[in-house]
Amino acid sequence: KKLEKLKQIEELFRGNTFNKDDDQESEAKDAMTVVLRPMFESIVTETDPRVRKFGCELSERVCVLLGENMSAFSSASSVSSSAAVERNGGHFASVLESLFVLVSDGQFPAVQKRATAASANAFREVLVNAAIEGANVDPMIDSEGSLDEGEEKTNTQTTKKKTKKKEESRQYSNVALMWEKALALARAISANVSNETVNDGVRMQSAKFCESACLLLAGVGWGASVVKPTHKLLKLDELGKLSDEKRDALGDGLKVTIEKGAKPCGPLTLTLIGALGTVCVKSERHAVESLQALVNASSTLSKRFKSEEGSGGSSGGAISASAKASASKAFAQTFTEIAKKAPSFAISGELKDGLAS
Repeated sequence: KKLEKLKQIEELFRGNTFNKDDDQESEAKDAMTVVLRPMFESIVTETDPRVRKFGCELSERVCVLLGENMSAFSSASSVSSSAAVERNGGHFASVLESLFVLVSDGQFPAVQKRATAASANAFREVLVNAAIEGANVDPMIDSEGSLDEGEEKTNTQTTKKKTKKKEESRQYSNVALMWEKALALARAISANVSNETVNDGVRMQSAKFCESACLLLAGVGWGASVVKPTHKLLKLDELGKLSDEKRDALGDGLKVTIEKGAKPCGPLTLTLIGALGTVCVKSERHAVESLQALVNASSTLSKRFKSEEGSGGSSGGAISASAKASASKAFAQTFTEIAKKAPSFAISGELKDGLAS
């Protein structure tokens, strides 16, 4: 019954979009404002995994819808459209808060995995809209009814009162809040990659998220050129550092899995190898570090193979021949792809020797 109600609410959101007539837009705005936050709050407190999983899917679709709305708002330069952008930013923040809870839901791995998958698309929507709408957004904005800065001040006491009132009328921009929530969500997902207590399927999905976020933050695959040095919300050097963190999460995850994992040649290892290979080929920023992580991991795995052979498999948990073959093949294919497509400057010196061996 609750699932049916949630589906009806989603239809209400979809049936009234920004580009329809004013009455319908107002109705959609009111529905979002009144229903969205309490709806997602009820989803994350629900114990039925079916409802929680549907909440993950709904989060993804709502973020896409909000992204479409944001694009429509940005085409109109008016006070009302600015207010709509702020309102939409608040809606994004509400959805991201719910996803943060769901990606941490270790009780239901299927929910956690679906929430992580939904977060990849949600993060892209937020980054693109923060880039477009945040160019001139001061994290602190004037709320309605704020005083005119040029208003005449008659005496010192009046000036102090007006200054206090002006400060009280300032509030945190929802567009900035949206971006903060997205970063918190990304950090939580990144931490899951190396967390051995987390389900392997969730860790694999987390690795895919990190691959996607790493490339997006490095400016790959979208109009990153809109982020100018004067951008108020997004700073190019900060985006670069955030991208580095996602690449390092992949490298650390691969290192932990190969050195300590019970399945050093399992699907998680193959996913991490593929993710680092893709990052190496598609981003010049990450080419050297990604290749270094892969070469180091390959060397460590080779040593683990030899160690196991030396002990005659007496250490327990022996790696099967088929698993070894799968991991070896994954490394070989990835290194071949890197040799063909990665920037030439990345393949030199010790890395070139390591790649060859």
